[in-house]
Amino acid sequence: MGNIMRYGLLWAATGMAAGILAFSEFSLSWGILAVLYGLCWGILLAAWRLKQVTAVVCICAVLTLLTGYARMGLEQRVWEKQAHCLSGSEGTYQVVLKEKPSRSVYKSGDMRGLAELEKIAYPDGESRDIHGSVYIYFPETQGPGLLPGDRWYVKGALKPVRLYRNPGKINLAGRYQSKRLLGKIYVENPEEMKAGGVSGKYGMLRQAEIWKGRLRACFYRAMDKDHGPIMMTLLFGGSYDELPEGVIQSFSDTGIVHILSVSGSHISLVLSFLTLAGRWVRLPEKIIILLSITGVLGYSVMAGWVPPVIRAVIMGILSAGGLFFNRDKDALNLLGAAVLCMLLWNPLLLYDVSFQLSAGASLGILLLFYRPAAGQLKRISWLPRFIAEGIALSVSAQLITIPLVLYNFHRIPSYFILSNLWVTPFLEWAMLLGLGASFSLFTCLPLTGICLQAADFFVGLAVKSNYIIAGLPGASFPVRAMTWMEIGLYYWVLLLLVFHDYWNVRRRAAYGALGVSLFLLLGILAETWYRPSMVAYVLDVSPARAAVIRNGELTVVYVKNASIAVPLVSRETDSFLQYLGAKKIDLLLWDNTESREWSPVQLSVPIMNVSAASGENRQITDPVLRRIYGVNKNRSRWRTAEGLYVMGTGPSWIVSHGKGCLVIDGGKLPGGRRGEHPVHCAWIGGAGQFKGTVTHGKIKRLQPEAAVYTGNKGQQAGEEMALFHHLDCPVKDTRDGMAILSYRKHWELE
Repeated sequence: MGNIMRYGLLWAATGMAAGILAFSEFSLSWGILAVLYGLCWGILLAAWRLKQVTAVVCICAVLTLLTGYARMGLEQRVWEKQAHCLSGSEGTYQVVLKEKPSRSVYKSGDMRGLAELEKIAYPDGESRDIHGSVYIYFPETQGPGLLPGDRWYVKGALKPVRLYRNPGKINLAGRYQSKRLLGKIYVENPEEMKAGGVSGKYGMLRQAEIWKGRLRACFYRAMDKDHGPIMMTLLFGGSYDELPEGVIQSFSDTGIVHILSVSGSHISLVLSFLTLAGRWVRLPEKIIILLSITGVLGYSVMAGWVPPVIRAVIMGILSAGGLFFNRDKDALNLLGAAVLCMLLWNPLLLYDVSFQLSAGASLGILLLFYRPAAGQLKRISWLPRFIAEGIALSVSAQLITIPLVLYNFHRIPSYFILSNLWVTPFLEWAMLLGLGASFSLFTCLPLTGICLQAADFFVGLAVKSNYIIAGLPGASFPVRAMTWMEIGLYYWVLLLLVFHDYWNVRRRAAYGALGVSLFLLLGILAETWYRPSMVAYVLDVSPARAAVIRNGELTVVYVKNASIAVPLVSRETDSFLQYLGAKKIDLLLWDNTESREWSPVQLSVPIMNVSAASGENRQITDPVLRRIYGVNKNRSRWRTAEGLYVMGTGPSWIVSHGKGCLVIDGGKLPGGRRGEHPVHCAWIGGAGQFKGTVTHGKIKRLQPEAAVYTGNKGQQAGEEMALFHHLDCPVKDTRDGMAILSYRKHWELE
């Protein structure tokens, strides 16, 4: 109980996070919430008077949970009051840029900027004030010189943001909601975007961008053309569109990509630089502290003053300060205070992967992992002290975040310890020299040139070294995401390690810990034993269509291209295959009948065989398939030794195993009689570009036990969905998120 009280703020932050998560699972009215608050406060006062410490702690935990729930409820009410009715509205929008625009990653030659909505003027002359944010996509010729605070009049239609709800990727819904993002406006003609002066808003960010522009010009003149953008990104983050090709990928492969965004290590470096500079000129300690805090706040504004930077300022100072002053316990409590304040300010940060990784890494370093690991490594006589501490720091920062990394990025860097020990110090020296050049730019230009030349050397050495490490065999390897039971067992083992002294002293607690461990192990074994013999994951990629079918270790992928969604279907399918940990695609079912031109599916997972269907005026030949996928046959029938059988006719396929079959309906089905198909059937199909695939006779003949509807929305889709309901067949539309069909003894829709 003493430890619980000692880390009260850390537990309060945990309860706050639990309340925020509970908001999406449970619905409580404000009246019920107020009653619960009143009851909790009454019980708390009574327990306090009776000195029931356990009851006080439990009620405080419930209060923090209710606070998190209420804070998320307030955030949801603010979001609902935004001008969502503007979706699809066409007119002239008066906007103010909230950030410096950057190059769009989806369309070459375009820029993208986040802007605050102020007014809309409709074509009929009516105008009104509006609230919310929007992404503006405009030609690159309009981009140079744009700064936060610039007011623009943009003519176009506000299109809603389409979020594809497939697991295994960064959750953008919370990030967009925290930005109050209502949609996006595409400007094709530069004449549809006119300047309207400068707004008084975002003046601090505007001034910061002006200073950064002067630094950028100086850095680019004095450094190599490739090293200048890297230096600016190292110092202030956000300049990713200016980085040389391959830099981000190589940093990701070696596990140090985090250094390209402002984090706690950046803040610690700035604090160290300012403290050393103050002591060098022999300033009083209090003046040094005051100047350091002011300098860090100014640096955070230069870095954009966005939530990740603010989080890094708070967490970085607390984590680094806790280790520096050897006050781990105080740092844990202050880390909890930082998280609590951040969640009270913006509860949606809990769903932001950068927030999760930063908080997890800080917790891993402070939660008794760093010092024990460093102590054990220092016992190795031939291992230098700084290497032992570097290894301990790298490993402890990774321990808490491994499940998050596997879910969002699907890869583990093999040489992250080597890159942190060898490459990161060069980059930190470059950053220190870059900070020195930034300060001396306004006082001593010769010193600026010397600092930048030295920084250029260290950046070049670091980048070349990192390319070498990233090019080593097995630099990073794909790993599937962990299941919920595996995640539970993983974190339970970490808890056992953290509180090992507690389990050694208390025998009952040790038996309880052993029981929990056995339960989690049995759960993992049950998941493996009760695994469906065949499962189909039908992805949310409308208006295209995609499904990943697993039979043991075999993987069959179905893709129906739509000409307007070719990059989308490839990106979403590839991400999900990595999430599942698929090493290869045994058979690709490729429907290209509705694409206007040849549009191959670009997947990183090797494809072994293809069964393809094309349009009426095109023929898919073996040379075409060899050129695109490296295979030598277009298979209409395919069978494996494990009993999986695939039969195709045109854009339709039947995938069967035992008595279960999956019908992928693209029009005409293989086989004409009900008896030709296995006993248990599931159906995937929907409205195509011109017509649907659903008829009463076909569905009644197949008698599917479950169905997934994909493709376009509209009146036809509604009528076809109603047919399944009429025939008592469970059906799900992928526009509501990914659907899962699993077959054990019969088909179930999850």
